[in-house]
Formats: sequence, structure tokens, C-alpha cells
Amino acid sequence: GSLRIDEIEDRHLLAFVHAKTQEADRALKASTLRNILSVLRRVLSLAVERGEIQRNPCARLSRVLGKIERHQSNEVRQVSAWSRAEVATLLEVAAKQEPVLYPLVAFLFFTGARRGEALGLRWEDINFDEDRIDIRRALVRGRLAPPKSGKARSVVLSDGLAEVLHNLFIQRRKKVLSAGWK
Repeated sequence: GSLRIDEIEDRHLLAFVHAKTQEADRALKASTLRNILSVLRRVLSLAVERGEIQRNPCARLSRVLGKIERHQSNEVRQVSAWSRAEVATLLEVAAKQEPVLYPLVAFLFFTGARRGEALGLRWEDINFDEDRIDIRRALVRGRLAPPKSGKARSVVLSDGLAEVLHNLFIQRRKKVLSAGWK
């Protein structure tokens, strides 16, 4: 339109999306809008890098486009979950082939936690007496940060996972003591 690049705001982008999905005779598909806006997002990112604008108003449009996609579809995509047999096979292979990774893989499957949450765990987060694990941080791009939800939560520590983590704790403790650390 007639706006200069430094005049573009979130409201303009939302109005554009609304016009192309709600007010148009033939609404654009979310994928078409995503393609259009990806070009604009890149242009605005370059403008931010050059110092021409402070922030990119397209940076958070993915959420809006996701909502449009859900509203335009008649059904949701089927998510394929792992079967018990597949999980058992993966855990068996991990235990035999990559024993160092086995506790991490087991933790992810037994708790449903995110990878970054697993990598952000500390021993003090595991409460063997109350059979729970407190998830209070996540490792995101090499830095500790709050979990994605922004809230801490507790997950159940099953007997099988408790055994795996307890054995790992003992292994680590032996290694620390043999190295002369405290």
C-alpha cells in the first residue's frame, strides 16, 4: 500500500489478513497468506538489521496464520503416536546401543516432557520420596529459561523411571567420588 516501511504496524498486518480471509469474495488460503507474509517478514527483518525500524511487526504472525488455518479446515490432522511396541523397541535399542542416552530417552517417553525441559533438569528437581519430578526450567538455545508455558509443573515419577534415574544418580555419584570431587 501507501505506507512507508517504518509506518507498518501489527494492526495493518492484521487488517490485511482479515481483508484477505473474511472480506474477500474468495478468501485466500492460510498457506497462500503464509507465503505472502514470509516475503514481507524477510524484508522487515532486513530493515531491523539495518536499523531502519525497531522491531519486525511480522515476527508473531505465525499464531494468527495458525488460527486461520484451523478455522479454514474441516478437520484436524491425525497425529501419529508411538505404539507400546515401538516405544519398547526404541528403549531396548537405546539401552543396548546408546546406554548414555537411555535415561534421557526413557525420561522423555515416561513423562511426556519436552527435550529442553529434560535437558534443564537438575538432581534436586527429582523427588524420589514423593515420586515426582518438578519441571522448572528448560534449556533453550544453550540457555536456561522458564518452561514454554511459563509455569513450573510436576510430573509423576513412575517406578520404572525412578529405577533408571536412581541407577544414573549412583553411576554419576561414583564417578564424582572417584575423581575426588564432592
